[in-house]
Amino acid sequence: MNEQIYVAWRHPIKRSWHPVGLLYLKDNLYHFVYTKGALTSGFPLFPRMSKIGEYYSTELFPLFCNRIMSEKRPEYKNYFKWLNIKQEDASPLKMLGLTEGIKPTDHLEFFQCPVKSDDNQYKVAFMLHGLQYFPANVIQRVNELKEGESLYLVPDPQNHWDGSAIMLRTDDPVYSIGYCPRYLSQDFIKLLKNSDVSDIKVSVKKVNKDAPLSLRLLCQIIAPWPNDFQPCDQEDFAPIIGKLGLFENEVVATRNLLVIR
Repeated sequence: MNEQIYVAWRHPIKRSWHPVGLLYLKDNLYHFVYTKGALTSGFPLFPRMSKIGEYYSTELFPLFCNRIMSEKRPEYKNYFKWLNIKQEDASPLKMLGLTEGIKPTDHLEFFQCPVKSDDNQYKVAFMLHGLQYFPANVIQRVNELKEGESLYLVPDPQNHWDGSAIMLRTDDPVYSIGYCPRYLSQDFIKLLKNSDVSDIKVSVKKVNKDAPLSLRLLCQIIAPWPNDFQPCDQEDFAPIIGKLGLFENEVVATRNLLVIR
């Protein structure tokens, strides 16, 4: 199961984020299961997936597919350049994970759980968050960044909305330019606590001056993988059905979708 992404939901009142689902590709089938976070957060289940169970489809579920840029959009070819991936390598789940599948009309976000690299390192590329809320001079500073330029993690424990928030800043001249993704902030805090800070390298991977602000800056973090470190290991990330795979339960076929109940 090489490709999988989590679905996170922001509570509309509390504004807290919760993992509520897991979407993955296995044996040429797309699978979706709810996680325990869907129950503990009060998440309203998706209308066409209103039962707890494992959903299967030969094609990516429409709910998630419509979050990937259409080939008819004029900026479609630039899309892969912004994400720094080749079009032939751009699977739907990879694109959802990199762009986070965000739409202004709801409170969902998609992300990949980091995995240990072959050389025992934590390596993750991510888009800068929150740039749209910063003034023009900060946006100009981001536009002037160079590939490979160092960036720095700045924990923001007094953040009113998220005590685990981590800002990113540049070096000389020093600017606070935005935030790390919420779904990575807990990992970054663990890395800061369990690693020599000098071994944690955050840098500019790509500046997309022609892209929307949400895709303007692609960053990268590389750090030693601490002993006993496991991302996405909280209870809310666990699939409700207990494990991934097929089950000896009733199978209901609806068009190209199979639902295990």
